[in-house]
Amino acid sequence: MSEAHTGKLFSDDTRAKLSGENNPMFGRTEALHPMYGKVAANAMTVNVYSLDNVLVQTFSSKAACGEWL
Repeated sequence: MSEAHTGKLFSDDTRAKLSGENNPMFGRTEALHPMYGKVAANAMTVNVYSLDNVLVQTFSSKAACGEWL
């Protein structure tokens, strides 16, 4: 996919939608997670399940899950 979009030019309207204050992530460097406090705005919640589909642990980021594993 990266190669398919290499050199692709976006219209002025599209660039305006993706930049600055129109971007939903504009100005965000961290967010508040209800259980974990401050986490990076782009952090992904990771759930670890056992083989019988029982939730074992929930993590606020992939890095935290990797440390636990």
